[in-house]
Amino acid sequence: MAKEEKMTKWVVDLHHSHIQFRVRHLGISTVRGHFANFEGWIEAEKDDFDGAKIEFRVEVDSLKTGSASRDHHLLSDEFFHVNEFPEISFVSGEFKKLEKDRYRMKGKLKIKEKEKEIEMDVEYGGTVQDPLGTVRSGFELKGTINRQEYGLQWEGFTEAGDVLVSNDVEFDISLEFTKEEDL
Repeated sequence: MAKEEKMTKWVVDLHHSHIQFRVRHLGISTVRGHFANFEGWIEAEKDDFDGAKIEFRVEVDSLKTGSASRDHHLLSDEFFHVNEFPEISFVSGEFKKLEKDRYRMKGKLKIKEKEKEIEMDVEYGGTVQDPLGTVRSGFELKGTINRQEYGLQWEGFTEAGDVLVSNDVEFDISLEFTKEEDL
């Protein structure tokens, strides 16, 4: 008889996870920010997570860059238009193991009304049991998107005609999940 695989659900531990981004400013420096409130989960049949399904949702109004005026501008209609589009979402379509701790994830990222497929490089940090008996797994995700493709179209220019904010937005996501249940 073939062994049946069980689906296991894992949930993001918000206290040990971060969604950070960075963008070039004036072409000479980098502005960094993060989202403080989000949720996510994984459903996996295999212990190594190959083929897992991953979803997460981000509350846009939890954006922080260290400047209240910049945060206000980013949340305005010129960028995220948070009053109409309060959430960013991601749903994986593929989570493929490439080698020991390296994966490639493809999925649909939705910002505002725009949904596009993206790819992310994923590093699996491992799975451990903490001192309280909770089983945890960690992942580092990296990628880049073009903000213009998601309707974040504000553009400003210097007197010399240089762009104020680059179109490329790089992100670093560090997620720690707790094993919740076998489904």
